[in-house]
This record gives sequence, C-alpha cells and structure tokens, in this order.
Amino acid sequence: KKPLRDMSKVPLLVAADGAEKKVELNAQGRHKGKPLWEVLRDWPDVQVLVQELNDDGSVKGSYVITADSIANMGLATFHLPLSCENEYWEERVRRRVAASDRGGLMDLARWTMESLRPRYGVEAVRFAIDTMEQARAVKTDLALVRELADLYRAAYDPEGELRVLEEFVRAGNENNPAALELLAAAYERGGALGQAAATYEKAATAGSAGARLGLGRVRMRMAEHERALADLRAVQAAGHVEQQAAAHPGEARILIEGGRFAEALTAAQRGAQVLATDAEVQTVLGSAFYYLGRYQEAEAAFRRATALSSATETRARSNLGMALVALGKRSDARTEFEACLAADPLNFFDPLGGLGDERQRDGHL
Repeated sequence: KKPLRDMSKVPLLVAADGAEKKVELNAQGRHKGKPLWEVLRDWPDVQVLVQELNDDGSVKGSYVITADSIANMGLATFHLPLSCENEYWEERVRRRVAASDRGGLMDLARWTMESLRPRYGVEAVRFAIDTMEQARAVKTDLALVRELADLYRAAYDPEGELRVLEEFVRAGNENNPAALELLAAAYERGGALGQAAATYEKAATAGSAGARLGLGRVRMRMAEHERALADLRAVQAAGHVEQQAAAHPGEARILIEGGRFAEALTAAQRGAQVLATDAEVQTVLGSAFYYLGRYQEAEAAFRRATALSSATETRARSNLGMALVALGKRSDARTEFEACLAADPLNFFDPLGGLGDERQRDGHL
C-alpha cells in the first residue's frame, strides 16, 4: 500500500532518551497557517501541533507543545530533512535560544559558522549574520560589532560591513580608537583611501599605534612617501614590539622605490628579527637583497616567503623566479613562473615577464 506521504521527508521528534517518532508539525495560535520555519524564528514564543504518524503516514495521535512543555514531556528536539535552514533551526530549538538571549544568539552564530558554513557556504553565513544582528539589537559593543563585521566580509558584503561599523562609530564612539581603526581598515580594503587615511589619522591622534601603522600603509599606497615614512618611523619609536616590526617592511618598500637599497635592507632585517615567519617581511627582505645584487640571499628569503604564503598568493614565488633567473637557474625559474600562473592566473604580469626574460637569456627570442 502506498504511504499517504513521503515518510523519508517528515520531521522526527526526538525524546530525551534518544527515541525518535515520525511526525508532522503545524503552527498554532497566532502563527497558525504560517510556514514552520517562519514560526520557529519566533521560538520559543510559539505553539506547535504535533501529529504522530504511523508507518503508512496516517495520524495516530496529536498534541500541542511549547518551548516550556518540551522538557516536561520528556522531549529533546526536532530532526528534519537536511538543509541549512532546517539544521540551523533545529539547533536553535535544541538550545532554546530566545530573541532576547544575547549570549545565546552570539554562540549560535559562531556555531553556524563552524558547523554549517563548511557545507552550505554563504547561505550559512547569512544565517549567522541574521543571528548576530538579533544579538546586536539586544545590546551592542565593540566585540560584537567586530564579529558582525567579519561575518559580513565572509558573506562578500562590504557594504554591510561598512554600515555596521559606521553605525557603531556614529552611536557615540566617534573618539574610540579601536572602533575608528576597524572602520579605517574597512575603508582601506574597499579602496576608499582618502576616507581610510582620515579615519586612521583620527584614531592615531587618539594614541593608537596600530592606526598610525595603517595610516603609513595607506599613505604609501597614495604615493605620499615622506609622510608615510614619518608615520612608520613613529610606530617604530612608540608602538608595541610587533607593531614596530610590522612598520619596517613598509619603510623598506618606500626606500626601495626611492633607490635607497642599503637602507631598505637594514629596515627589512630589523623587521625579520621579530617577525621571521611573516611572509611579507621575508618578501621585502628578498627584494632588498635582489636590488643589491645579492641574489643567493634573495633566493633564500623568497623561498621562505613562498613557504609562508597561501597557495594563491604568488608574489613571493614570482620574485623567487626572478632571483633564479639572475642566478642562471633558468629551468628552476621557469618552474616557479609556471606555478605562479597555475595558482593565480590574475597575477600574470611578473610571471609572464619573467618567462620572457628567461627565454631571452636562453636564446629564444
């Protein structure tokens, strides 16, 4: 006999001892007639009609449950067919997270990113964002705003990230250096360098060495080299040890652009003394060696930088190829340039130029 419904797609009601019952769930009270997951967004202020089902899909009994009655009835949670929405709401019901439970909402958002994002991608990130926004509506602070901004960035939503940060700064935090630094960094990532510089400067004036470092970085991108040098050297004089070290690569890059290679090497080496495992530091160190004609030391630094870089970050690898060309290791250079193009086709200028240089030196014009 054909079942009255597809029993593989009905919810399961799970008892505290792990026993499962196949059921249908329908909203009651003020939510009656609405889709179940629209109802569960208001959990725990809901009533749900549970209809227990026989194997053929017929109803063998029914009763109404609420968030308060679940535990009293010896029930634990619902299980529904796997989907991002179902898994999210199942976990929310299991945790009994109310819209006023700020801590519970924040923990649920983190769980969503950790447990659902690997399988559902941006859809899961959106659930995490909605949950963290509910927590923000209860009470906001810098720690929550930082997490929420990161969530928007994970959802490829820079406008959402900026909106959250700008709203927080405008809400009485105009002179909060940490909040200003977060906002400036978002402007910088978005290419709004003028706004980034102005915001970093305001935070730096309030005493943030991290903001002063960001200001130097942005001014370097804006080709304001002397002002950038002043900012980076101010960090070296007053920042924490790691901030001081992070300022040296920027200083070295500016000095390289100005042809001051020996000074650049000194700056890069100072950074490497503290941040020896930083890919950027090793890349700049290799560049200083390269421009001084010290190609073996450049090769070693670029190899360290390549090992420390992500698979798709190929700048150090393409620089390594150029050092290998200068050393006459043309076959090895060709391998590195081709690996660059395979890993990141958008970073093609230096690898293609390097391949051309390698082939020219090999007599292939």
